[in-house]
Amino acid sequence: LKPMEALLHEAVIADQNRFLVQGDQHHYFVWEECGFKLRSYHHTISTHDTCAVRVSALAGGNFIFPEGIELLSAVYAVTISTPVFKDLEIHLQHCLDISDQRVIKNVSFAVASSSSSTSGYEFHIIDDERFTL
Repeated sequence: LKPMEALLHEAVIADQNRFLVQGDQHHYFVWEECGFKLRSYHHTISTHDTCAVRVSALAGGNFIFPEGIELLSAVYAVTISTPVFKDLEIHLQHCLDISDQRVIKNVSFAVASSSSSTSGYEFHIIDDERFTL
């Protein structure tokens, strides 16, 4: 298995940000330049802990998509330094040219995990707005 650091080293990183989440607090972070929002709740992690959430906006890399799928927007690599007890909410906002109405009905989200045994990010399409990794 390839660690996240190795996969990021092979990627074209457009920008990065780091957010600190404290277990005893509710947080709402907005990274407007990259259309990324992160929400955590009380006790997302242990009450006395702080964890770092690092987000990398990737402009290119070893991305493996299902056949017939192409990247229209951004890829985000999210790493969390501490296991979480509750879900973190991630909201993504992307700008796409939807002047071609056929594009609208074919837009999907895809996810990949760094625990994949491949040499890159192997994506799969998700059918729901909410998903877990």
